Amino acid sequence: VRGLKTAYKGEVYERIWSELNKLTQYEWYEKFLDSKDFGVPHSRCRLYIVGIKKVYRKRPFLWPKSQELIGTCMDLIDDSAKGQQLNASHSCVVRTWNLPPNIMGLVEFNSASRTFNAWGKNAQEIEPHEWHRVVKRDVAPCMIASSRLYVNHLKRYVTPKECFRLQGFVSRMR
Repeated sequence: VRGLKTAYKGEVYERIWSELNKLTQYEWYEKFLDSKDFGVPHSRCRLYIVGIKKVYRKRPFLWPKSQELIGTCMDLIDDSAKGQQLNASHSCVVRTWNLPPNIMGLVEFNSASRTFNAWGKNAQEIEPHEWHRVVKRDVAPCMIASSRLYVNHLKRYVTPKECFRLQGFVSRMR
């Protein structure tokens, strides 16, 4: 993840590079890639490190080229699906932020609550001109295990099938 380069003031990353560079028979390449740059309507930026043994390298290593996004995250949401309803704490957040129920899009509460406080005396309502910072219509926020994406206009969380679709998997689930 992006924080690997800055964790412990960059010491973790430097240690990893130091160890990799001891493997002198390899050439090392690194780059941040985000799934949204490869046709998937889901943002998940990750650091990729590729090692190629020098004796096997016949041509320069090339990173994959970006692909145009051909749809939005909302194209992958099934309006007729029956997802789990909003839990009590997230209901409180939606009320505090004063998100209108008709705004179409996905909300990832963990990252959004870092920008807009939803708890205690510092809780803040989100102004209409800032709703787009919380409710995403084109590219889904990064999905993490400890938080689920909420489909605001359908008042439910995304289903497992929709999670697979948002991550670029062609759905064969029933």
